[in-house]
Amino acid sequence: MIKYWLTCIYLFAVYSTNAQIEYAESVYASGNYELAGVEYERLIFLNSDYNLRNQAILGKVESLKQLGKFNEAYSTSLRGNTYTQDSSTNDRLRYESVLCAYLAERYNDSYNQFKQLEYFSTNNQLVDASRVVAALSLNELGRWNEAKDIMASLKVKYDLGIDVNKLYHPRDYPKIRDVKKQQFSLALFPSFVMVREGEVTSGFASMLLKAFVLSYNVYHLLNGYYLNALVAGGTYALLYMGSTSQAGDALIINNNRKLQNYNSNLRNQILQSIEKNNKQLSLNPF
Repeated sequence: MIKYWLTCIYLFAVYSTNAQIEYAESVYASGNYELAGVEYERLIFLNSDYNLRNQAILGKVESLKQLGKFNEAYSTSLRGNTYTQDSSTNDRLRYESVLCAYLAERYNDSYNQFKQLEYFSTNNQLVDASRVVAALSLNELGRWNEAKDIMASLKVKYDLGIDVNKLYHPRDYPKIRDVKKQQFSLALFPSFVMVREGEVTSGFASMLLKAFVLSYNVYHLLNGYYLNALVAGGTYALLYMGSTSQAGDALIINNNRKLQNYNSNLRNQILQSIEKNNKQLSLNPF
């Protein structure tokens, strides 16, 4: 009798779990990704079986990606057990961590997760898909020579229609100014830095305003109006500190703009070449 009841309990548990998985999948298919994420999290919490938990984790990752919550999706992908006997699920969890980290703009994390996938996985097509994501992450990190090496190997293997040497020619690399090395210019010529970094109107306005205040200060100082000169001197100091801060911000913004424009061009050309020239290589290999 006890054996009978234990068998019934086991079969009910299996049926209940399968029903919960099917329900979560149906909610996801209906487009209610918030609720689907909740249902997948319920499965993760209630199950101790690693295979079921991994399946639920992948489901929640997909739900979070659909919601644009890439940071949370990346964190969720790391909750999976990637050392089970199901190598395909292990690979998919690792690949999702590579992709979600990239989408979350955590480029160092994405590249580090790629190195783990490359080491553990025997699925060459999946590893090559992750190599594309790794190259995109390296682009964002300014490590273009390493990204070039990855894309050169993929071009040979998949006959991609891109000229890698032209795509990654050193003369086209964005000229990024080191903020630390620009401290002298920022301290002495903040208005000039603003003009150089594209803030022309603000730069010239700052230059003219400081010149006027300085002239006002000197005039009143020479004529013995020391209180007026003191007020003008304080005003000039405030303008100087403000323009120095604004020049530093303009330098950083312009650096980021150069990087974004260059990397956006690289990303578009790489993805277009993959889409047009070869269907064997895909960023959605499942």
